[in-house]
Amino acid sequence: MDIMIANFPEFTPLDSYNRGEYDKIAANYPPYSNTSYPSMYIWNTHDDQLSAARHGDNLVLNYSMPYDTDNSGLSVLGQSDVDASMDTVLDHLQGSGQQPRILHIPEVVINNIYDLDKYEIEANHITMNTCSIRISSQP
Repeated sequence: MDIMIANFPEFTPLDSYNRGEYDKIAANYPPYSNTSYPSMYIWNTHDDQLSAARHGDNLVLNYSMPYDTDNSGLSVLGQSDVDASMDTVLDHLQGSGQQPRILHIPEVVINNIYDLDKYEIEANHITMNTCSIRISSQP
């Protein structure tokens, strides 16, 4: 039985039933620990908060960790029309009264942003050819 990942802003909890669909999509990108299913599952096991949504050909990941609010939030994984996905996520966050920021973005995504100047990019740390960054809309 195929379980489809919902379209953003709806999210589908990620679990063993739809891990295959997630892994199939994530396999299109270089390995990055923050987007590997085992790593996400280990860090995001509270109240079924590990979830994903599709935006076009990209994924929006929900990193909801009540014990680490600085690293909780949404991320984007993909290479197709990344700016549109980022803008949609930032607009959604701002419209729902949340801080407009996107976290844990792998280098492959950064390399596919068309207009970097419209985002405020803050590098948090660099690990093995990837960097965890925060992107927010420019004021």
